[in-house]
Amino acid sequence: MTYSPIKEKRTEMSHSKIRSIIITAAVVLLMVVAIINFISRIAQYNELQMEKALLQKEINDAKNNIEELEYWLEAPMDDDYIMKFAREKLELYRADEVVFVGDSDK
Repeated sequence: MTYSPIKEKRTEMSHSKIRSIIITAAVVLLMVVAIINFISRIAQYNELQMEKALLQKEINDAKNNIEELEYWLEAPMDDDYIMKFAREKLELYRADEVVFVGDSDK
């Protein structure tokens, strides 16, 4: 068997090509994983933003309810208060009142 410098040079080139292909594949794989992670994080962020908006709406509704309850709590307990409370909260009316029933949206 004879020593061939040309064959050794080809082997070195093929090893360097394989090494560069492996490095390129690893970098591409790393980039793909990073992009997938980034996209999933964006989706998660958007979902949390929607949840935040819903919770903010619930907070505002609760604040409005608290204000209304504080109004009823602080209002003087006279006949007008009792009649207004009975109409609005209990949907009760006096016997001599005429009550119209229908869609209030129209």
